[in-house]
Amino acid sequence: MDENVLHLKAKTLSILPFGIMYMISLPLLGILLAQTGIQNNLLIYILAFTITMLSAIILFRLFSGTLLLELRNETIKMDWIKKPIYSSIKSQTINLNDINHWKHQEGKGVNRLKIYLKNYKKICIELDNISNSTKNHEMANTLKNFLIAKEIKKLFSISILLETKKPVEHVTQVFNQLRLLNLTYPKIN
Repeated sequence: MDENVLHLKAKTLSILPFGIMYMISLPLLGILLAQTGIQNNLLIYILAFTITMLSAIILFRLFSGTLLLELRNETIKMDWIKKPIYSSIKSQTINLNDINHWKHQEGKGVNRLKIYLKNYKKICIELDNISNSTKNHEMANTLKNFLIAKEIKKLFSISILLETKKPVEHVTQVFNQLRLLNLTYPKIN
C-alpha cells in the first residue's frame, strides 16, 4: 500500500426524523389506549410506558447507522456499513482540496460535524451520543485532528508561496484560514 489509510467507524443518529416520528407516535398511543376501554389506571400507565419505551427503541434502531470513514492523504471516503432509514449523507469521496471549512458542534443527543465544500454543499455528520458516547468522542477528535493537520499543511504551503513574493491575496487567505481555525495571529501594523 503506497499511502497511509486511517479507518474510523462512526455511530450516527438522524435526530430530526427520529424526534418527529417519536412525537407522532405519542398521540397515536393516546388514541389507541383511549379506544381500548381499559378502566384500570395502573394498567394504562404500565401499558403506555412499555409501548413508549418499545417505540423509542425501535425508532432509535431505524434511524441510527454506522458510517465508515477512510482518511487518506488527500481524500476522505465515506461508506455506510449500516445505513439508517433517512440520512442526507451519501457514500462518497471528498477531496480535501474541496473543503472550504468545517465546524464541530457538541450537543446532548448528537454531536454534529459539518463540512462545508467549495461548491456550497454541506455534509452534516450527526454522531450518536446516546449509545456510544466514548468511542464516538474519540473518533470525532481523531477526525478533527486530521482536518486541523491538513489545514496547517495547507497554510504552511501558502506561507512558502508568500516567501516567493506572491501577491497580497495570499496573506488575506492565510488570515482567513487562521480565523476559521479559531487560532490567534499577530497584528499587522
